[in-house]
Amino acid sequence: MAYEIELKAWVDDVKQTEARLNKIARFLFSFQKEDVYWYCENKNAFPSGVRLRNEKQILPEDSVKNRLLITYKTKETRDGVEVNEEKEFRVADGPENFEEFMERSGFAPGFSKKKTGKSWCYDCKDFCGGVTAELTEIDGLGWFLEMEILSEDGSQKTVDLARAILIQLLDDCGVPPEKIESRYYSEMLVNKP
Repeated sequence: MAYEIELKAWVDDVKQTEARLNKIARFLFSFQKEDVYWYCENKNAFPSGVRLRNEKQILPEDSVKNRLLITYKTKETRDGVEVNEEKEFRVADGPENFEEFMERSGFAPGFSKKKTGKSWCYDCKDFCGGVTAELTEIDGLGWFLEMEILSEDGSQKTVDLARAILIQLLDDCGVPPEKIESRYYSEMLVNKP
């Protein structure tokens, strides 16, 4: 079981934030992500839906990696930090077979979102996978700095440590704490005027 401990914040100065990330973290790739969320009548089975992500990664040497990922989560917010129990797997074939499977299983597509941006890895002694930092533009919303730590432990002690690291990294990137956004993207997109 993996826990995703995540913090996101609005970004006003994209160039400055990117320059700071380039100084303190290792650039991984640019990306384009298209997400479609599928829902069924049984809200207890998948309370936040099932996400189909079509992801394109453009690596520094200009090679391209495409991935099709299925994700479902149990979501929780603690002190402005998302703590999600996440399950994810890849789909080998195109999305058509998965979409047909979902429809036959009683699911229907819901909202979708598009993300474009860049990804870095910030080394961190407290978490062996480090921190994934993404400077991303969400179509219809704007620019965000998303930072995520993966952990096998979702205890409050671990979440508190992760939160402190994420807050410090946010500061190192020049993003003030009042820019932290605790709402989920789905909530912001669905309730957008």
